[in-house]
Amino acid sequence: MVTGKTKEVFQLSEHCHIKARFREPFLKWYTKTEKTKGRRPTIKELTAEMRRKGSPLQGMVKQNQREAAGEYWRKMAQYYLRHVDVVRVNIVTKEILTQPVRAYVALEKKRHEAFGEGGYVPTGRTMTRTERLSVVKQARADFDAWLARFERYAEFMNTFRPVVEAYRKLQESLK
Repeated sequence: MVTGKTKEVFQLSEHCHIKARFREPFLKWYTKTEKTKGRRPTIKELTAEMRRKGSPLQGMVKQNQREAAGEYWRKMAQYYLRHVDVVRVNIVTKEILTQPVRAYVALEKKRHEAFGEGGYVPTGRTMTRTERLSVVKQARADFDAWLARFERYAEFMNTFRPVVEAYRKLQESLK
């Protein structure tokens, strides 16, 4: 879309997990699909395009149903494991004494690398200095990603301005 001296160009996020050979064809399909001019394509439309024989997007996802089902089961298992929290409870009164926190925390990993079983440590155990630094580094990366995502929306930035300013001051003091 061109307005005055500017134009909008669609691109994929740097965090998008898509094979390099599909990046350009996907963006071309996304922006050039006649049926979806002026609106976001639907999941159903993208699914149909990925299944269409001869489509440059065919092969973007696993075509073999057994492999696809296995991948889905793995992702769901990962999702459930990621959502286990831990709380401290008084043994006598059964009263919950602490806020829920994740049972295990992920240690640093390389970009786009899946965590192995050894990539997590129990939240309640004392971590080594290296493990603590890894967790802090990951937290900073998560916050930076959140900030980059919401900085694009001015109405959100007014709400979060004090948090963003405090974070930027902290970043400056750590340099």
